[in-house]
Amino acid sequence: MCDADDRQLITQIKAGQREALRQLVEKYKKPLYRVCFNMTGNHRDAEDISQETFIKVYQKIDQFRMDSRLLTWIYRIAANKYIDRKRKKILDTIPIETPGSVETKTGFEPVSNDTNLHPESHIESEMIQKHINHALNQLSPREKTAFVMKHYDDLTIKEIAGIINTTEGTVKSLLFRAVRKMQSALSFYRNELGLEDV
Repeated sequence: MCDADDRQLITQIKAGQREALRQLVEKYKKPLYRVCFNMTGNHRDAEDISQETFIKVYQKIDQFRMDSRLLTWIYRIAANKYIDRKRKKILDTIPIETPGSVETKTGFEPVSNDTNLHPESHIESEMIQKHINHALNQLSPREKTAFVMKHYDDLTIKEIAGIINTTEGTVKSLLFRAVRKMQSALSFYRNELGLEDV
């Protein structure tokens, strides 16, 4: 359910008050950027999707029924933007490389940012993160969205179902498939990453 502060902001935005829109953006830009970054894996796409999402929020604010949290609705718009963008990239891609011939550059943060790590440990951490990013990119857009929102952003199955507009059972299936694919791709790191418990 939409809280009182958000209801007031929405009412003010509908009345054309620009300051209310600025307040809404300030309130939700950090959590929105974080989930967009976790889905896309890079700063540029995360910023683009965040901006596109806020534009859509403003355009569609009259359609928000206030029967769910505002952030859930914002996440739903962002997830749809990400999935649409990913599908378009897949359709536009002509595979000319052999599998594994191109490095996947996703921009995910390294497993550890501790610059005091022993150089060998730092290199190992970066290698693990590179393999995690590659494994994530093998998931379908919906699988990756569900996986990221559950394991990176700690959302509930119910919240994810509302965001990607599907049933809780479908979300569980998406997560099950995503985890299986991640386990298969990262089987040689299973102990270090705790994938048995994902």
